[in-house]
Amino acid sequence: MVTIKINNTEFNVAEGLTILKAALANNIYIPHLCAHPDLPPSQDIRPSDKIYQGGKEYQNIPDVHRDSASLRRLSEYQMDEIGCKLCLVKIGGMDKPQRACATIVKNGMSIETDAPELLSLRKDNLSKIIAEHPHSCLTCAQHEGCSLTQCSSNVPNNERCCPKFGKCELQKISEYIGIKAETPRYKPKEQPVIEDEPLIKRNYNLCIGCTRCVRACKDLRGIEALGFIISNGKVIVGSQKPALKDSGCKFCGACIEVCPTGALMDKDLKSTDREIDLIPCKYTCPAGINVPEYIRQVKMGNQDKALEVIKESVPLPSVLGNVCFHPCEEVCRRKEINEPIAICALKRYAADSRLQIVDGSNEKPQSKISNLKPHRVAVIGSGPSGLTAAYYLAKQGYPVTVFESQPKAGGMMRYGIPAYRLPESVLDADLKYITSSGVELKLNQALGKDFTIESLKENGFKAILVTTGAQLSKQIPLKGLENINSASAIPNSPSSIPHSASRIPNSELVLWAMDFLRGVRQGLKYEMPSKVLVIGGGNVAIDVALTAKRLGAKSVEMACLESSDEMPAHDWEIDQAREEGITINCSWGPEELIGDSNCVKGICFTKCTSVFSAEGGSASGGDSAKRFNPQFDKSVKHKIEADMVILAIGQKPDKGLLEKMGLDVANSGAIKVDENSLQTNQPGIFACGEAAHNPSSVIQSIAEGKKVAVSIDKHLGGEGKLVTSNLQLLTPPSLFGRDESFASWQRVKMPARTVAERVNDFGQIEKGFNKDEAIKEASRCLQCDMRFCITPVTFPPKKEAHLKFNEESLNAVPEKEGVYQLLDDAKNVLIIKGVVNLKEGLKEQLSNSKAKHFTFELEPYYTKRESELIQHYISQHGKMPEGSSSELDDLF
Repeated sequence: MVTIKINNTEFNVAEGLTILKAALANNIYIPHLCAHPDLPPSQDIRPSDKIYQGGKEYQNIPDVHRDSASLRRLSEYQMDEIGCKLCLVKIGGMDKPQRACATIVKNGMSIETDAPELLSLRKDNLSKIIAEHPHSCLTCAQHEGCSLTQCSSNVPNNERCCPKFGKCELQKISEYIGIKAETPRYKPKEQPVIEDEPLIKRNYNLCIGCTRCVRACKDLRGIEALGFIISNGKVIVGSQKPALKDSGCKFCGACIEVCPTGALMDKDLKSTDREIDLIPCKYTCPAGINVPEYIRQVKMGNQDKALEVIKESVPLPSVLGNVCFHPCEEVCRRKEINEPIAICALKRYAADSRLQIVDGSNEKPQSKISNLKPHRVAVIGSGPSGLTAAYYLAKQGYPVTVFESQPKAGGMMRYGIPAYRLPESVLDADLKYITSSGVELKLNQALGKDFTIESLKENGFKAILVTTGAQLSKQIPLKGLENINSASAIPNSPSSIPHSASRIPNSELVLWAMDFLRGVRQGLKYEMPSKVLVIGGGNVAIDVALTAKRLGAKSVEMACLESSDEMPAHDWEIDQAREEGITINCSWGPEELIGDSNCVKGICFTKCTSVFSAEGGSASGGDSAKRFNPQFDKSVKHKIEADMVILAIGQKPDKGLLEKMGLDVANSGAIKVDENSLQTNQPGIFACGEAAHNPSSVIQSIAEGKKVAVSIDKHLGGEGKLVTSNLQLLTPPSLFGRDESFASWQRVKMPARTVAERVNDFGQIEKGFNKDEAIKEASRCLQCDMRFCITPVTFPPKKEAHLKFNEESLNAVPEKEGVYQLLDDAKNVLIIKGVVNLKEGLKEQLSNSKAKHFTFELEPYYTKRESELIQHYISQHGKMPEGSSSELDDLF
């Protein structure tokens, strides 16, 4: 530590700090634009040989080339050309003011920051910056409180306020220092405005040459995609090559984060919350998984740590790594450069670390709660929402029992998703983790058969969560179905296929999708005919088609109402189906089943011309979203031959069963819940997942499980806070390093079994990344979250605007031209007035005014400033201040 004095006050500060950092650490503000808390001083960098602003090249002039004899640093003259010189301070024993941002404190140093000559120098230096920058936004009479909705016609378009108005550091500092009245008007330079590159907009007309972006790119990130040159005493900043992609830019956004003006801006920000727009993967994830962090851990080779990061947000990481539909990838910012990061595949890689030992014994055991809470919680159903809620409630100390109707837990994850997508070993790894938290499983316990909601209450459960899912297939009236013998025997309930059955005969020629998939997962052997036709275009329909193929069907076709662009199935699943030879017939609606009591011959279709009504066409008249309302051209027919038909047109909850339990149920079969608490019509009874919101994905159901756990905890008297492991992570490295071809790195393709290898069994299609592949893919990440680790700049403090209106305060007022404002006790403006002598004008008001406070501005053009302030007042209040001059009153 060293002892210094700042403005005659003594401070002990850390040795090695600059004066600026020492002052700011002690709440003494010194204006600065080029300095930044995370960056070295601007004088410590060297210019490039040449830089580019778009296609325009700038070269360093010969007499300021870097000097290799001095470690390629600038000469003293050149260094003096760089920097804002707003942070000048007086140091005892030195003749000239020094830059606070580059001067290291020394023991005994005496520093003055607010001497009158310093204020004058700062105004002069600011004037030089402002003269080269559009500044109508700073000098406009209406700039205080401007709504940006309209602009005076005498302000040229290229000088009007940029989107950073009100948040601009240059604007704040200009207001703090003050702009010299004689500052020349800005002359437009017509510099490039580059908007055709990914993610970043560059407007070189707004650049002030502070070089913060250059230093952030070099010293903070180690990328060096940006540079600067000095030409005719001016700093010109640009990229190392005409395009950012070719300059080695990693599009991390650090340059934008440190830019004090609107010269560098993010493109297409839509939300008022920057984090939501700039880390979209995390905020699009329904469960809020910290995507950038686990990808970073994979990149660093920390597979186990990556898994721990994921488990902070979800208890089913292995399942999600295999079946999540990854909405995060749709919004990944890397997608703007070439292809999104394989976020889901990297999640699977992280979770696969627990499968390296079959019994999962390499996973860190959970600590169970020793002092359990007295309130017991029952969860009906062991799908993703039920298991998630059970896990988090158990972590909060509640005794939780999960009731499952099937012999094994997992719900539709086990019985509805084929093994080639989700192997049982993967699901079992997550189940083991969840049950290790203290969750009790009771299997072969069916709601309505083995227990009821009322019996659970009688057995002491204080909260009950219904997560029975959507286990029934939706059915449609189809002409000819009544002619097929098997139709009356088609099962449509989870328990209608006996667990002991081993074979379904080929007389079952019309099946419903969920019963078919559930039967396969339960081990039933289907005798598939030669030609199978699947009706539907969603993910379940794809699974049915691929399953039929694996069971021996020689020809499998799909038919759906939607066009190929409208199919609800995910693109990658459609691609997999086509790879395996599945024919997809789009824009056809089933009209009649062709067959008799002994066989199915096919289905006759009619052309579907549209599936949804136009926007705003909802039956309620108030919903602007599209609604399901298929239209057909009945003159266009098409017949598809088939020996078996499987209908996959959606799933629904068991409405009858839920109503018997006394729950309020919608026509769709979904349980009606309060959307905030997810509580049903019965107090203490909650519902979530597909039982309440159908359809739902695994990740959406997990998110609802977290939400309902909070509500149940609050219902039982808790604070509603989810318990996590409070994972401790080291501060991530800020240096990214330079990689010339970073922008062109292609997404690593997921290794997969060939079609020939996979079509004859239910082995997993995708093999997963190995370590090298995972690290390579994770290295493509832009690390968008890292910009939020950059230290925010310190904005100028707001000056004390209001002084006590008394004789003592007036003694400090100069006898100069300016404008004063008088205010009442509530700080309401009473008078705005310009005068030749401020002290005399205020003293005249002292004896006969209701004013309690006042403020003043020195201004030689006081009548102009008086007019500006009154205009601003009128724009805010719609009237004149009551005591302002009568001449101005007449004018306005």
